[in-house]
Amino acid sequence: PASVADYYMERFRHESVEYILLLFFDSGLHLIGEELISKGTADAALLSPREVFIQAFRSGAANIMLLHNHPGGEPVPSENDILITERIARTGSLTDIPLVDHIILGDNNYFSFKEGKLLTDMS
Repeated sequence: PASVADYYMERFRHESVEYILLLFFDSGLHLIGEELISKGTADAALLSPREVFIQAFRSGAANIMLLHNHPGGEPVPSENDILITERIARTGSLTDIPLVDHIILGDNNYFSFKEGKLLTDMS
């Protein structure tokens, strides 16, 4: 999580609206692509499990990761962040495309659902 957060931090930490990026990985967890799937407002962005998995299937991903920024600078997950992450993780377990993490970028800091133990293995 730290290396992914470091890689994307400068790209998103100064944005004034939320962006949600979907990262695609092969079975060895090597990055094979990325897709910007939502651009929102200062405090929200729309995210649909349907859209996530349409993109995941198109990319041929074996694993996925979500990444989004919090324009306010604090990467604390909202209740909505937690609920949508759980929905996508459950959908991933049904489609055999696991959600390996969801990282929220703040201002020079991040929150990882995996490290924070908010992302459980749904398989």
